[in-house]
Amino acid sequence: PIEEHARSILTPFAFNALQQELLLAMQYAASEMANGSYIVRHFKSMDGEWLVIWLAEDDQIHCSCKEFESSGILCRHALRVLVIKNLLGFLMRLEISLRLMESA
Repeated sequence: PIEEHARSILTPFAFNALQQELLLAMQYAASEMANGSYIVRHFKSMDGEWLVIWLAEDDQIHCSCKEFESSGILCRHALRVLVIKNLLGFLMRLEISLRLMESA
């Protein structure tokens, strides 16, 4: 359902990028911190970690890699947290950057 929805609103390029990030998200582990944020690390690499903050009350997710801010596609780190929290439906409510959407 998530991929069907994404395919219907994203350009082919953006859809492929999101699909790739979803695949790569499974290679990451996320550890919840006391404040509710997450530290996300690649399962093989110990150097490099990203901070992901989920703000449920505002329906927002932020990652320290800033991929969404630069490309409009959610990064693998944020996607990993959404998978863990069983919140992939959040993607259906997410306001996708207009430059990546197909023109109506």
